[in-house]
Amino acid sequence: MNFVKLLFILTFLTGCTINHSHAKTFPVESFVKINVHTSILKCKEDKNTMVSKCLKEDYYSVGSGSVVGKDKHHSYILTAGHVCITDVKNKEKFNTIITTHFLVENRKSEVFEAEIFVVHPEMLKGNKRADLCLIKTKIPTKMPIIKLSTIPPKMGDVVYNVSAPGGFFIPPSVPMFSGHFSGRINEWHNLVTIPAIGGSSGSPVVNKQGRLVGMIFAANLQLHHLSISMNHDVVTSFIKENLY
Repeated sequence: MNFVKLLFILTFLTGCTINHSHAKTFPVESFVKINVHTSILKCKEDKNTMVSKCLKEDYYSVGSGSVVGKDKHHSYILTAGHVCITDVKNKEKFNTIITTHFLVENRKSEVFEAEIFVVHPEMLKGNKRADLCLIKTKIPTKMPIIKLSTIPPKMGDVVYNVSAPGGFFIPPSVPMFSGHFSGRINEWHNLVTIPAIGGSSGSPVVNKQGRLVGMIFAANLQLHHLSISMNHDVVTSFIKENLY
């Protein structure tokens, strides 16, 4: 009888272990909210008066990011390319000057100025499928580096996300989400069932070990629980080529 009880208890404990699927560690200390202020100065010369007329436009946006590298002087943050680059309509008709100012905030409410370090070459060519950018803080920080996964996720794997959707981020709390890796769309992009809206762009996708396996850059407008992330191999190659 005691043996039967012991067997039942062991079976119950094993079942709990099998169903235990939450992430061992969320990379919350590596996460940052990115506040972007873009000033666009458009000037056009009046052919009759030969006087330039200028119009200044200010835009404010929010993105997400994670620290993927650091040295004695800077921390390097991975985010989406469109967080770094602003589309300007009718740019060819004007003499245009674009100034972008970045402020990154972590869960300790520390705020750091940052600047663009490198944008993916394909993004610079106008190919938005490579929606990747690295920015760097202007001073050193103590934020830890998120670890990179050595292997990509498999279909059906549970994946997690830390982000600032809609700019919602109230330190020390951090919005955290989970979903499933739903497969590759193409050589650049994956589909994940993680909720995302504007502000989620650039946020890390991690596996159960808390290691980086992707980065969200787009969401489905009709169903916010379907998101597009950059492929694991593309993300890790971009980081390694520019930082290591």
